[in-house]
Amino acid sequence: QFVLPLEMTGNSFRSARMESNTRAHAEIGVINASLLSMGLLSDGGAEDWYPAPTNIRRSVQRATALCWERGEDIAKLAIQFSVSNELIASKLVGTANSANIEQNVAWVLE
Repeated sequence: QFVLPLEMTGNSFRSARMESNTRAHAEIGVINASLLSMGLLSDGGAEDWYPAPTNIRRSVQRATALCWERGEDIAKLAIQFSVSNELIASKLVGTANSANIEQNVAWVLE
């Protein structure tokens, strides 16, 4: 057994090969260590140090605005996508606010 760190941005696989390998080998487990891409997929956005290129940041800002126009929260969609994705075996969440955890659980249960 081994652990291979894979970078994920916006909960989307960077490599189609990784996805096909995960499907082909049941012993491979993918861990999403940041359901909100370290804040990128949240109302506040990512911190300045976050390594997302400008075009990704702008795309996420447009997607966030579109979500709000439609009465949705991009964080909710990111969490629900990650939890529903069968290729992601484990999901890790961290926050300094317990209300965020309660909200995340409520979104998962919808």
